Amino acid sequence: MRDYERRKLHRLVRHLKAEVPLTLPVSVRVAKIPKRLKMDGYTTFDGASLSIRIANGRYSTAVDTLVHEWGHALVICAGYEHDAAHFGPEFARAYQAWERFDPKARK
Repeated sequence: MRDYERRKLHRLVRHLKAEVPLTLPVSVRVAKIPKRLKMDGYTTFDGASLSIRIANGRYSTAVDTLVHEWGHALVICAGYEHDAAHFGPEFARAYQAWERFDPKARK
């Protein structure tokens, strides 16, 4: 990912924090994720804060992954497990916030 794309991704993080805030502290990092894990990102929760890791790859994939993981973070903050009944609506909130951030990028 290029530097300007990384900066734009972090602007999106600030936008998500403002539009669909989390009730727990969150750290978002672009990092190398081993290919053997076969994932573009993940969210972890240590009981007090969240950590979102996004694979250092294509910008468009990083954005999709960030929005997806933000949905998981919203579910965790609401006190629910990882299940479709709660994830779907929270992911939709994060996705709509992303669309407001970058209306030209709508799919």
